[in-house]
Amino acid sequence: MPFLEDVAHDTAASAYVQNSMWVEYEMATDQDALHITGSTDSVICTEAGDPLLPTEIKTKRSLTQFDQADPTPDRRHKAQLHAYLHGLDQTVSHSLDMGLVIYVDRTQHDLLPVCVEFDSEFWTETVIDWAADQTTYRLSDELPPADPEQQWECEYCSYRQRCGRDDDPFADTPATGFLPLTSYPRHAVVEALEAEGGADALTPTLAYQYPDLAAEAETDVYPWTCVLCGEEYAWDWDELEWDGNPANPPICPACTSGYWFAELAEGTPLWEDSLHE
Repeated sequence: MPFLEDVAHDTAASAYVQNSMWVEYEMATDQDALHITGSTDSVICTEAGDPLLPTEIKTKRSLTQFDQADPTPDRRHKAQLHAYLHGLDQTVSHSLDMGLVIYVDRTQHDLLPVCVEFDSEFWTETVIDWAADQTTYRLSDELPPADPEQQWECEYCSYRQRCGRDDDPFADTPATGFLPLTSYPRHAVVEALEAEGGADALTPTLAYQYPDLAAEAETDVYPWTCVLCGEEYAWDWDELEWDGNPANPPICPACTSGYWFAELAEGTPLWEDSLHE
């Protein structure tokens, strides 16, 4: 990025731009020790390779929302840069208390550099407190509250089905275990079954998808359960007609004979929990 090369030359005659730097460190908190890792974007460094000015480069659809005379970075971008500044500061003898968030217009390719000074209060009360809370949820195998800073974050979250932000009827479910009527890659299924404290059994969907795993003696499979009459059926019962499509689960034979139409559900603990909400 030519802009950064110009900044490097203005900083020191021998300074240069390094593509990225790896950051890894631990911090003690009142809750648990935090292990912070990450890779920066471009960093202006001394001739010896010590960081002088780390950057965080973010693309935007438009830069019009910023005050061009006095731009303020997004809070999450400021937090990310603070994590880099704190870690890199521990590796150098000089004070490292400033970085750049560089916004790039995706259409016009305009640049908007925003200078960020390290703020101890922001670091402690915003970044550290947030990271400590997330660590506590992770160690407790709990999902944090579904309260994202930006609503679009849920669209990219692999846990959105478990907190009720997806179309599927599951909420407040554990962070581990297979979701009913959901397909997973084979390697993920095997890892979950073998992991300590992992999945207890396959769902009928996964048993249908990976019959060789279901055939193993040590592998259990949850039954199909009718939410209307309560009947249970083995996943491989011959009378059940199903093509393996999770979007169209099989129909309960008992209810059909009584002229009722009821889809079967996978009798996993996650499904049972969702029925009682």
